[in-house]
Order: sequence, then structure tokens, then C-alpha cells
Amino acid sequence: MKIVIDISLAVGNRAGIGNYSYNLAKQLAKIDKKNKYTFFPFFCYIYHPDFKNIPLDFSNPNCKLKYKYLPKEWIDYLWKESIIPKNDIIGDCDILHSTSFCVPENIKSKLAVTIYDVSFVTHPQFHQEANIQHCYNGTKKAVEKADVIIAISEHTKNDLIKYFNCPPEKIKVTYLGYDQKIFRVIKEKNKIQNILKKYNIKKSFIFNLGTIEPRKNIKGLIKAYSLLDNKTQNQHDLVIAGGKGWLNSEIYSFIKETNLEEKIKFLGYVDENDLPYLYNVAKCFVYPSFYEGFGLPPLEALACACPVISSNISSLPEVVGNAGLLIDPNDNQQISEAIKNVLINTSLRENLKKKALLQAKKFSWELCAQETLSIYNQLLT
Repeated sequence: MKIVIDISLAVGNRAGIGNYSYNLAKQLAKIDKKNKYTFFPFFCYIYHPDFKNIPLDFSNPNCKLKYKYLPKEWIDYLWKESIIPKNDIIGDCDILHSTSFCVPENIKSKLAVTIYDVSFVTHPQFHQEANIQHCYNGTKKAVEKADVIIAISEHTKNDLIKYFNCPPEKIKVTYLGYDQKIFRVIKEKNKIQNILKKYNIKKSFIFNLGTIEPRKNIKGLIKAYSLLDNKTQNQHDLVIAGGKGWLNSEIYSFIKETNLEEKIKFLGYVDENDLPYLYNVAKCFVYPSFYEGFGLPPLEALACACPVISSNISSLPEVVGNAGLLIDPNDNQQISEAIKNVLINTSLRENLKKKALLQAKKFSWELCAQETLSIYNQLLT
């Protein structure tokens, strides 16, 4: 069986789709010595200078990385129209797996498409207009043309049925995972201190990770933090990691208005290898997002035994289970009270840490790859 997998966004500062496509490819190369795989970065990094350096395990002779330089205008057009290049670029295969929810115009092979969420339909206010059109067109085409849709949560599956009238039997759910070698309980105090020094963190802190954009509800988190009493604020900073997205000027204005500049730290993009140290030492991880297709940061926090406070909507309850405190992301007072609870209640904090490790064990990239391989096999039977 010849399988071509789109690994767009799998180089550079990976997030979201890039994390999924990279880890899926990495694990399939490890567990499947029978089928032949071609990993092809269809979009964005076909013309990126580092794409040939994607660190995948090619000790498996059945795996190869294929690429073709295309003019940037072509890539921009294909991306805008949600089209994967035609078969003369892809080559012959039995299964094409698109992880960027774009589909080819004509394809002879079976087609699998991964869909992450439909927030562009449920929460269009959190997206730019061009992105809404791109995501809608790509998802609509995928639902029409794909032989199987791979959803990353039951919530995404339900949204595809509700908003795109996708037949339930066409959708398979495979949860995401995390790297157990990276995200773990860390006992090397000297290494933790080095990371804290690197990011200039000098006191106990509440942690959040995510792109600074409206959907992540960073403003709500900051408002919740502002409701904490002065003593609690003086003892615990709010540390936010993640790159800048869009529509975030109000966040910085609110911080200035409430005189919280000295208590809220924005770290920007944090290297994946540094993140577990921050999760390990944080008093709690707070993730009040309005919508997630899955939610990798809460899972990573759980794997590091960090007490998690998370939204009680979209897919997040599937990820967090009973191992964290679930809050209404629209209720800043409730978020604030949950934070205060975890900070002052030692027994609650320790109980959440124990539950966190048990919950995290339910997820892995290896399991994600095994379930995906099973889907491939079903497509050809």
C-alpha cells in the first residue's frame, strides 16, 4: 500500500496542524514497516529553505520525503482555493491523506482528510475574512470528496455533522497526543532554575499558553487575574506564552489601564523543550479558550502534573476529563475563584496533580498513529 501524507507546517515553530502532521508521520515511520510512505509538504514550506531538514525517522526504508519547488504565486493560489496539486506532482498512490483539509481537483486514490475544528463557522468573529472563506471552502470540499474524514475530537465530529451535514459513518475520531519524553514530571531543580532565569521569571506564577488572539480568551484570563486580591497578585505573576495572533490590541490596553504591566509577563514563542519546565513549576495552568478542536496545551500540562483550569465547552472536557477544574470561559469571576482555589488549597492542588498524570496516559501520538493506520487499512478493504 502506497500512502502519501501532507506534512505542511511541519518545520519551523510548529503549532497545531504542524504538530499533528509531524508527529503522525514520525510515529507511522516507527510502527509501520509494511506500507510505503511519501511525506510531502504541499503548502507553505515547499519553498521554505528548512523543509528538507524535517527530523523524521528515515531509517525506515519504506519512508521518503518528496518535494517540488513551486512558485510562491502558485502556492498562494492553491492555498486560497483549498486545492492540493494534481496527481502529476503527487505521483501514484493508494491513499492520499491531506492534513491541511485541502483536496485535489482530480484523484484516483482513496482520500483521507483531517479536520481539526469548524470555529470559522461557530465563531467567525475570531477569524479574518480570508481565513473564513479558505477554511469553509476546504472543509466543504473535504466533506464532499473524502472517502473518510478524520476528526481530532468527538466535538469536531459533531460539528461536522451539524454544520456540514457530513454522514456520521464517514467520520473517524483520532485524538492527538504528546511527546512523553518531553512533557513529563521533572525533578532536576537546577534545570528548572535555568529556564526560569532564561525567561526572567522571579516568583510563583499562573501559566497560560496560546496564540494571542480573541478565541483563546486571553483578555478574559487577564480580567480574571485582575479580580484577585492584591496579596495574591503580589505573590503570583501571570505568565503568558505564545506568539502574537490578531485583534489583540485591547488586551494590552486593558493591562495598562489596570496597572498590571509589572505582574503580567508575555514570553512570546517558547521552545517546545522549555515548555515542560514551565508547566512543572507553575502553580496552575489556566486555559479559558472559547473554542478548541482538541487543546494540546492542557494535555501537555496534565502530563507534567500541573493543576489545570480549563473551559467547560467545545472539546476541552474530552481532553481534561475529571483531572482539572472546568469553568465557564464567559464568567471571569468564576475563572478568578478557580485560580484562587487552586493557589490556596494545597490538598486540591495535590489531588489535581495525581489525576492529571492518570488522564494524560489516555493520549499518545503512537495511539493516534495506530488508529490512523487502522483507518488506512479499512479504506482498502
